[in-house]
Amino acid sequence: MYQRKYSWTKQQCKQLWKDIIRAGKNDSIEGHFAGSIVYIGKGVYRSTAVPQLLVIDGQQRLTTLTLLLIALRKVIEGSEGTFDVTKKKIQTVT
Repeated sequence: MYQRKYSWTKQQCKQLWKDIIRAGKNDSIEGHFAGSIVYIGKGVYRSTAVPQLLVIDGQQRLTTLTLLLIALRKVIEGSEGTFDVTKKKIQTVT
């Protein structure tokens, strides 16, 4: 109902990537505000028997970050190298 077409351009993705790199390179940065997420919680809105969260605002960020994590997982999976982050850690992040 509230979802709109994915519309981030390369510019928004580049800015997000710059923010991630900046935060990752600086140990004194303990977090990064990626924007707010607005949703209707479990049990409030339900169109099926499966509990769902209905995202009202933040779809672009959630989608982009999810795609980034999927890409990272695939790179790790196909690499012979060793990383602090593993495919399993990415899949089970809570």
